Formats: sequence, C-alpha cells, structure tokens
Amino acid sequence: MSKFANNLFVSIILLCALLGCNSPTSHMDDKNIDRNIKETEMLAAWRADTFGCLKYRTADNAKYIRDSLNLTGKSTAFVIEELGVPNSRQTNANRETLIYYFDTNCNDNVFIDSVDYCWLELLIKSDKVKNISMKCY
Repeated sequence: MSKFANNLFVSIILLCALLGCNSPTSHMDDKNIDRNIKETEMLAAWRADTFGCLKYRTADNAKYIRDSLNLTGKSTAFVIEELGVPNSRQTNANRETLIYYFDTNCNDNVFIDSVDYCWLELLIKSDKVKNISMKCY
C-alpha cells in the first residue's frame, strides 16, 4: 500500500472513531447530550430564579429534580452547587433541611409569603440527602 493510501486509511479510521460513523449508539449519545443540555439549562434557570418570581421554579422542574437528578446520597455541598443557595436552611443536632421555593406568588419580583406557595424539601443526615419531598401551603 502506498504511503498516501495508508495515510488516507488511517485518517478515515480516525474520523469514524471521532464521529461514531452514525452508529445507533451515537444517536443515543445525541439524545443524552440533548437531555444533559436541557437539564443544565433548567438548573441554571432554577438557580437564577431565587424566589420563583421569574417562574422558572415550577412544579414540573421540582418534580424533575426530585425524581430524576438522583440527589439521594449526595452531599450538602453537591446539592447547593446543583440547585443554588436554599431559601431556607434548618439545622438540628443530627440533621439539616434545605428548602427551595417554587410556584410562588410575587409582586414586582418580590416574594409574597402570605399567600400559597410550594417548596422542595431535602432532608440531610450525616451530610447525605436522605429524602426529597414537595410540599405546598
């Protein structure tokens, strides 16, 4: 085989390895990438919407966080990195509760706590998430 043909062959092999040659697994990877991008965007909006006044902190997003992020067993620091600073942090001797508001009512982007609102509650023991629940007033 000539040097040119050998280089061409190696280049094609490398290109196929990089692009996945349109295999079914590369299509699945694209779906995972799309899901990860949507999840990253949702979490960024959640963190930015501190009191839920911008309406990014919705019940659907709270359900996704509770059911799909696999936060059980994760550390407090990991949760805060993913969800942002909690709206409330309650600490007892052997446990901690992080609370994130959603589906809130606001007036001129100011949270109104005198009307109904919901929150995502994460129970933490020994610096690990033990339970995640959603509650509403």
